[in-house]
Amino acid sequence: MSAARQADLDRKVEADGHHLVPLTSQAVAVLRVLWPLTGNGELLFPSNRHTHRSMSENAVGYLLNRAGYHGHHVPRGLRAAFSTIMNEWAERQGKSHDRKIIHLMLAHVPKEKVESAYSRAAYMPRRRELAKVWADMLSDSLPDPGALIQRPVKAIGSQSRRSIASLVDGDFRFPARRPVA
Repeated sequence: MSAARQADLDRKVEADGHHLVPLTSQAVAVLRVLWPLTGNGELLFPSNRHTHRSMSENAVGYLLNRAGYHGHHVPRGLRAAFSTIMNEWAERQGKSHDRKIIHLMLAHVPKEKVESAYSRAAYMPRRRELAKVWADMLSDSLPDPGALIQRPVKAIGSQSRRSIASLVDGDFRFPARRPVA
């Protein structure tokens, strides 16, 4: 295991395994559409075999391969794209100090051991702002997620068990997670 990966794991253990991710309005809109499709269960990305377990860590890689990106793109490349694009954006905006926050958003740990050991700063307001910038970049010119789900790729025949789930209301709140024992 690489030293950087081990440091990430160590930091996550110190913080009780929590990595805070601010959700933008675009992310919440996707989750609202996704939740009914996954059976209104506790997991948004359940295994297709066991709904009480999360999907495989390799599932996104398999999806990219089936979508024709084999040899061109890997799931970790999404993290690299975020880091590259957001750091270049911050530089153009004259906000090179955002580099530290962008690394924090990727769950990276500071290189300096003293800072890593003592700093618990989360920078949540700025992380929310940067997440919104990224979401705006990704969702520019895209239709609402609800519109996408109403257009199935294949026609649903009379013998099909596949159906389109109804969307949740805008004032819906996701159920609270049960505490991990």
